[in-house]
Amino acid sequence: MINLTHPFKPESFIFMKEFFTLHSFIYNVWVCILLFGVASNAINLTVFSKIGFRDSVTVALLFLSLSDLLSLVLSIPTVTMWFVTQHWPDHHWPFDKFLHIAFYWYSQVFYDFSSFISVFLGLMRCACVAKPLLFKSVFTINRTLIVLGVLLLVALSLRIPVLISFRFICALKPQTNSTWLFFLAAPNSRQTNAVLDIVNRNVVPWMALIISVACVTSIKTPPGCQISTMFSIADCSSWVDRQREGHFLPQTQLCSSAWYGEKCKTVQKSKR
Repeated sequence: MINLTHPFKPESFIFMKEFFTLHSFIYNVWVCILLFGVASNAINLTVFSKIGFRDSVTVALLFLSLSDLLSLVLSIPTVTMWFVTQHWPDHHWPFDKFLHIAFYWYSQVFYDFSSFISVFLGLMRCACVAKPLLFKSVFTINRTLIVLGVLLLVALSLRIPVLISFRFICALKPQTNSTWLFFLAAPNSRQTNAVLDIVNRNVVPWMALIISVACVTSIKTPPGCQISTMFSIADCSSWVDRQREGHFLPQTQLCSSAWYGEKCKTVQKSKR
């Protein structure tokens, strides 16, 4: 095992000056974004928790808020370390300041999980548009929970190589003559991180983006129609419930996502 807590060397980056300029800007802004994200996701989590597991959409949004919140909370040690180092470089830490890396990689697990949930919500919207009458029977709460569990396992498996490439040891620090907890990484951790960066920061995000774009572009408006409104997934679910119960909308010209693949038609209010 080798210690990776050494500072950057000048030859580590080609654009060293530009890197540290951007570095100092990002970590100042990151603190504000982090605080706003924690507060907003805490509110979202409270709201969706009170709603409960009413339908598959609410379940997915609840897990999305929870995943975002965990990702941000686990990022706090990293943001704090870099912010303090940026403004007070001579600050004396009572522990190895690079211990934040352990929290950082777990925050990336939930970051990926949130990305996967967003793609899943896009697929749900596409399915609601394409097959509105089958939506609630296909996307049940149990199936949604299973899909979310699989997505969490996928996000975790993508980070397992780097999670097992480091460990913590207790060692004597000569400067203070005391025992400290140090972060140590495996000899091949640099190569592992390089490969994972290609996969997790390039391949996976682009695949998620392509799937999301494909879902959006697959929703085509029937020719000759004008969109009066665009239903959300929750609206689509309510529309399906009204259809099953025999309650139809008043007479109006409809050309919305709930009528995907059909011509615009006049819907008469049915008699009970």
